Amino acid sequence: MPAARDRWPTAVAVFDVDRTLLDGAAGYMFFQWLRKNGRVTARGWLDIAASVAAYRTRLRPETAIVRVGATSLAGLPMERVDEWADACVAESIAPHIFAEAEKTIRRHRKMRHFTMLASGSCQPIVEAIARHVGAHAGVGTRALVDPATGRYTGRAELPLCYHEGKAEWVRRRAEREGVSMDECHVYTDNGMDRPLLEMATHPNAVNPDGLLLPLAKERGWPVHAWSTLADPDRSRTGSFGPLRADAK
Repeated sequence: MPAARDRWPTAVAVFDVDRTLLDGAAGYMFFQWLRKNGRVTARGWLDIAASVAAYRTRLRPETAIVRVGATSLAGLPMERVDEWADACVAESIAPHIFAEAEKTIRRHRKMRHFTMLASGSCQPIVEAIARHVGAHAGVGTRALVDPATGRYTGRAELPLCYHEGKAEWVRRRAEREGVSMDECHVYTDNGMDRPLLEMATHPNAVNPDGLLLPLAKERGWPVHAWSTLADPDRSRTGSFGPLRADAK
């Protein structure tokens, strides 16, 4: 069920998704589900596969991975994609969500904090995960929709929800909701979220990568290890690691 808006939020709590809230990469898991269920076009899947391969061999920067998650939705109907995202979360993603993350989201909600997921993955899957965990909102990389057809155009809205762009989309959503960012908790694994961490009053490193761990130690930020899967019978996904620190 979608999360009901708490009355009088007293702070904001922002959660990264991949390898912070989730054992895996949400966007990649979504497109695996779309492919398995015959929902994504052959071109869309080829775009994803080619971008991942090029990224791993350093032929493309990390922004290519972020962008293709939105652009590969080209031609798909927006309303059906939202339905598919909910189905994907229920079937494939929910078992791989960290129990510690869900517990922390519940704790922030009890404190009347506005809870938000923020990820470079495409907006539909981020919103679907937010609904599942009871967060108030989810922000991701947006794919533009043709208003005449209700289908995705294959173009991503800028800025991408990555690095400084992620911090910008979080600020925009807080402003839209009328929520103050004066007290802001951020949880992430990735050093590329430094702009988001530095605007937080309470930054937290969760399963930190090689860029974030030394920064967290230097700044004295809390470091958390989240590893308990929601479904203890599932094995770890083994999905590719966090984005490289190519951006400056």
